[in-house]
Amino acid sequence: MVQILISDTKAYPWTQSSSCYFRGYIIYDGIIYREDRAMVFLEERFKTQQVDEALSSVDGVFSLIMFREELVFFATDRVRALPLFYAFIEDELYISDSAHDLYEVLPRATFDAISIEDYSNNHLFVTGPFTFYQEIRQVEAGQCMSFDQVERQMYCNYYFSHAPDFISKESLTALEQRFNEIFLDACNHLVLALAGRTAVVPLSGGADSRMVLFMLRNARYDRVLCYSYGKKGCFENRIASQVAQHFGYSWLEIPYTRSCWRHFGNDRIYADYLSTAGNLASLPHVQDLLAVKVMNEKGILPEDSVFIPGHTGTVFGDGLLDVFFRSEEDYFDVGEVVVGQYKHRGSVSPRLDSRIKSYFGSKNRRCSVEAVGQYRSFLMKEEVAKFLVNSVRVYEFFGFEWLVPLCDLGFLQFFSELPLPLRRDKRFLRSFMGLDHIKSTGDDSFKKRMASLAHRTPLTRFAGRKLSVLLKYFGPLQVAGLYGLPAYISWFLFENENFDSNALAAKRYLALWSEKH
Repeated sequence: MVQILISDTKAYPWTQSSSCYFRGYIIYDGIIYREDRAMVFLEERFKTQQVDEALSSVDGVFSLIMFREELVFFATDRVRALPLFYAFIEDELYISDSAHDLYEVLPRATFDAISIEDYSNNHLFVTGPFTFYQEIRQVEAGQCMSFDQVERQMYCNYYFSHAPDFISKESLTALEQRFNEIFLDACNHLVLALAGRTAVVPLSGGADSRMVLFMLRNARYDRVLCYSYGKKGCFENRIASQVAQHFGYSWLEIPYTRSCWRHFGNDRIYADYLSTAGNLASLPHVQDLLAVKVMNEKGILPEDSVFIPGHTGTVFGDGLLDVFFRSEEDYFDVGEVVVGQYKHRGSVSPRLDSRIKSYFGSKNRRCSVEAVGQYRSFLMKEEVAKFLVNSVRVYEFFGFEWLVPLCDLGFLQFFSELPLPLRRDKRFLRSFMGLDHIKSTGDDSFKKRMASLAHRTPLTRFAGRKLSVLLKYFGPLQVAGLYGLPAYISWFLFENENFDSNALAAKRYLALWSEKH
């Protein structure tokens, strides 16, 4: 037997038939399919194709549960934007869009000590298919699960890989021409998904959110509202204002203070959001939670608002370690590289060491091209899917839909194959947009060069990180108000120098969940 537990959600509500549950939308051959049309489209394709083969050719964001004779298939999109979870309870398979709902029906739940250590170390996610509890698993990005109800066997397959098979050898001119076609397709997909509704864009001073505006302006889409948040008049917001003005879109600033964060930390809305957004596997994203609350309460947001965040920069090349920007003759053990990152933040038990290394398979040393592919896949399936893309839970919490156009299938494929030098600092993307006359928070600056120099020796790195703790207390997001000055002083005095505000948030989420259960 298979039991389905689905949430009653306003944002991307579930549609169901006798053999299918579907949430989200898909795009194929320039046509968008939603709700009943999406289910009919998929059911027809599944008659002539394997499920994973059919999913590999469609774009969009979705969760899917499909019954076909004795088999049950369930899958999420390529970036796990609409997650699924499952558990076996007394020989029955339970599938849900909420890890918390699964927890509620479990007769007993056992904390997974390795997952807790993993989350406590990286502060953003639980790696792989695991969650805080041994009995609950998550479907990974680009993964299709199938369960044979007769043989009682579970099978897993990836219909999409974020690790490329090769790196393009095309000339820069050829790459630009090919990308222009991909860009135009992505713009068309964005307009189809918006369907005339108001696009609400959280605008930072970086390249990713301005890429969203670049796409909207290229598509001649006018129903756009931009907003930025943080300390009033901060450097990032001044840049964001210039970007919005350049594209001709309206922009507003939501001022943050430590005091408003402190009061919000005691608000029931904050506690309710934290208790659901993490789904026992992710750090709940809070940066624009306060801004959306303020805009919603003040009636600033039209009822048809669709949020389009741009914080998925790893798609375009950021997040790759400098160690991988070497010659293709260098070889790397990617598992060791990732474990090394963990060890910078704290101790790593042998069990966590083993779990992380097993994630990358039995082949230890790989050439730089393979290594970059593996590491990019790790970033996309873990940090991007489970933290950055998972930030859309903020908009869902207030009943708004959202889009992630920077994760369009064409972008994912193109940038995974782009030569490494063109990915560094998003050089290709910046050149394509041609907006270098407007400053960006990603630009090289004296402050960043000094930080790079300070990072070169253990002593200066330690001192620089410790100093940054105090500077972050006064930072533009003012989110330090959630945790208070004593937390930052304790962090400064006693914690590893790599401890950061995400670590404080992760500790709070774990503490909240432990208190409730």
